Amino acid sequence: DLSKNAYVIDQDAMHSISPIKDSSSTDSEFVIHFGDYQGISLTIEYSSLKISVKQNNKIVTIINGRSQLVFEHHTNKQVPPEVFNGFTDYIKNGETAVGADFFFPGDVKLTGLSERASPVNLADTEPEEDAEQNSEADDESDSNEPLRLFNTDSFEFEADSPVNLYSSIPFCHAHSIELSAALFWINPSDTFINIKTYSKDDHQGREIKFVSEAGYVDFILFYGQNQDSTNNGFKQIMKQYCELTGYPMFAPLFALGYHQSRWTYATQHEVGVVMRGLDDIGIPFDCIWLDVDHLASKAPFTFSRQGFPNPSNIISELANNDRYLVRLCDPHFPHNN
Repeated sequence: DLSKNAYVIDQDAMHSISPIKDSSSTDSEFVIHFGDYQGISLTIEYSSLKISVKQNNKIVTIINGRSQLVFEHHTNKQVPPEVFNGFTDYIKNGETAVGADFFFPGDVKLTGLSERASPVNLADTEPEEDAEQNSEADDESDSNEPLRLFNTDSFEFEADSPVNLYSSIPFCHAHSIELSAALFWINPSDTFINIKTYSKDDHQGREIKFVSEAGYVDFILFYGQNQDSTNNGFKQIMKQYCELTGYPMFAPLFALGYHQSRWTYATQHEVGVVMRGLDDIGIPFDCIWLDVDHLASKAPFTFSRQGFPNPSNIISELANNDRYLVRLCDPHFPHNN
């Protein structure tokens, strides 16, 4: 209850997720032991709302350890428009940001979040404390910019860049020889993420902080258990995640073949030339893709009758050879409207 600066631990809600084995409380903290979920227990400190997650009595995650829990709701403060990549973003509802910090101890690597043309294991976006004191960070360096989650059409991109490409899924896997954990930040709004490494002996690990433009602090933590230096924990986590969000559909057989695709197939004649050219030089293909240029004024679910007067002819020709046509289906507005 933000109005009363108080909060309530809903044990019934927790019990519905995983049976609670037992719980205890003192003047400073509340401890919950779950019965059958990967040996997990929670310790919630009242004064700071710091939450320590333990697995088999060993800390595996600290939530709000740096007091970065953010609720900007109901401030009624306006936010000036932001210009990003040439687009103006109007923050019509003012200050409504939410955020939280998560710490994973040990020699941890973080993997996931949006697709990008950079290493799979995420680099730090904030320097270590000692590095901050010994050197000045370059303000224009991408390495000092937070990761930003937003969906975009990135047909051109720079190599080794942290800027996301196409989709952005706020799911991050924290992994080491001893630890297998994952975090799903359930917020679809514009989101910024900072990552920092702590290398001191008494506080070694990786911290990841999420700040979203709007919404709620809503997240799910997943845990697995590695055994005998195997990566069983990752498989356990992905099974839990897919049970929550749904499993990927099994790919059709033709998806395993060669697909011919370019951005600029603007006419039916051009597509026919490409199809016959592939056959003439002996390149087997299973599918032809059509991008935005085949649409009428770029309107989804249409054909440009000027460029494609008889699209059924292409579809029939492909089908007669056990081949397929894949058409672009983007959620964009018609070009002339």
